[in-house]
Amino acid sequence: MIRTRNLAAAASCGLAGLLLNTIAPAPGLGATPLSTPSSNEICPDDPAQPLVEPEALGSIGAYTTTAGTPYAQQLSTGAGVKVASLSDAVDPNSPYFITSGGQHVIIDYRDFSGVGPTDPTAGAQAMGLASTIAAQGTVTDDISDFVNPADALPPGCNITLRGVAPSASLVALRIGQGTTATVSSILQAINYAVNVDHVNVIDEPFAVDQFPDSSSRNVIEQYNDAAVAAGVSVVEAAGDGGVGSTIGSDASDPQVISVGASTDGQFDLATGNDAARAFSNGEWIDDNGWSDS
Repeated sequence: MIRTRNLAAAASCGLAGLLLNTIAPAPGLGATPLSTPSSNEICPDDPAQPLVEPEALGSIGAYTTTAGTPYAQQLSTGAGVKVASLSDAVDPNSPYFITSGGQHVIIDYRDFSGVGPTDPTAGAQAMGLASTIAAQGTVTDDISDFVNPADALPPGCNITLRGVAPSASLVALRIGQGTTATVSSILQAINYAVNVDHVNVIDEPFAVDQFPDSSSRNVIEQYNDAAVAAGVSVVEAAGDGGVGSTIGSDASDPQVISVGASTDGQFDLATGNDAARAFSNGEWIDDNGWSDS
């Protein structure tokens, strides 16, 4: 079994999509004015102008509302780019992935896990990855409705989710359940992404730590290298092991883009995929039809 990682690969996956796209003026997305949170800001001054999340958009220079500050989405928002995300189950009909014109961002959804595309699952990683890549910024959520009552926030603490490449098309490929997947499901998904959907970018938020960094036994590395040879950018989560040289395979493959995490938001204080759960009411905004609360 393969362990999947957190959201580290997703942001740069979308950014790679931006770089692949022909530079052109980026169209406006979403009808609601947005504001960028400061380091100490939790809620917007004006609920009618929700904070745009995630904060990583500013960390990588993808998007900001700070006047006079250039950002990548002024050049391109990923139009014409196809991104494949290999993860858990996702809801293609979620309003977060419907454009203002009513079009679906997720253009294909396939299951290679063997459990089925609609098998009950928390779907937290898959929805988070998809949102980081291509959320539309058209849905407003009041986070005061979701936080732990012990740390209550005032009503109107509105946010909206915007992806790194909101004009990109997303191919959602289910390779497992929760935080585990099989090698065979990963290989099938990579092959499908390259040869059927002809994607430009593949996002792989998993690590194969049981294999040496470079080995003929690591067939995932071989498939990734074949995808790169076909013109696809493959993005891998590094494993976020810091200075301990714990970069997982296949992120150590020189043919792929290895992505680490950022600590500018003190995310290092949170450990584990569900670390934020301790500060919430135990429910996800979109749980794909299941909750473990």
